[in-house]
Amino acid sequence: MHNASHQRRGFTIIELLVVIGIILVLIGITFAVGRSVVGDAKKRTTEDTMRVLDTALQAYIQTRGENPPVKVRFTNTTNNQTNTLVAIDGVTTDGLPSGATTPQLINSVGVFIAVAQQVPESKAILDRLSAKQLAQLDIDFVSDTQNGPQPTLPTGLDAWGRPIRFVHPKADGVIQGDVSNTTATNQDVRRLEAWPAFGPEDSTARYLFGDVRRNNYDINGSGDSDGGKASGSRPYFYSAGEDGLVGYGQRDGVWVNFNLDNVYLSEPTFAKAPQ
Repeated sequence: MHNASHQRRGFTIIELLVVIGIILVLIGITFAVGRSVVGDAKKRTTEDTMRVLDTALQAYIQTRGENPPVKVRFTNTTNNQTNTLVAIDGVTTDGLPSGATTPQLINSVGVFIAVAQQVPESKAILDRLSAKQLAQLDIDFVSDTQNGPQPTLPTGLDAWGRPIRFVHPKADGVIQGDVSNTTATNQDVRRLEAWPAFGPEDSTARYLFGDVRRNNYDINGSGDSDGGKASGSRPYFYSAGEDGLVGYGQRDGVWVNFNLDNVYLSEPTFAKAPQ
């Protein structure tokens, strides 16, 4: 007869559930820590890319004695037409295919790079960007052979594979409504020709897209931009972060600040949050 004190006792169901619960908690902590480490690494990689862009910007300013222009002319080799692109961190409603309603992002960094590459000091810095940091981007819905509003341009990418954004002090803050019509403050887009920072082009060129918008909130989604204003008179770069969203949007009737995970080298001044 065996002594009762030497009998092997199995785990009770409650004890098993406790052990399983502890294991699940540890797995959750490990996953959260791992995700945080990956997120921090991507943020640092994005900052490194933006630092190269910002250094190229500084080289341009030191060489030319001024900021790069906010609008740039390109010659379309197909029809020899001179076109003007604008470096606005926002969206345009021009060039959408039939039936489409979603505005397209303006390739603001692409315009900056096209200008900066004209200065040897800036170009030498931009040439440091790797293939993962710099990519040819055709951001249009319409192909360039069909005279799409935005030509294919090299642009800086963040670590999440999205275009980095460039904010010029002549096109910062919130841009919405037609300033030529004071009664139309609720209009979605603004015509570039009516905007003092741009104005009409002369007879030798035309805007590739003329209707632009840079709001910082959308009740049904997120903003077009962060809505930030440049500190002083210097442009800045930023990334939309892991979620790819910027500005403010509503979730379950509550305003959410999507700028919180944006990546900056220096943070701008933000427009007031919607109420």
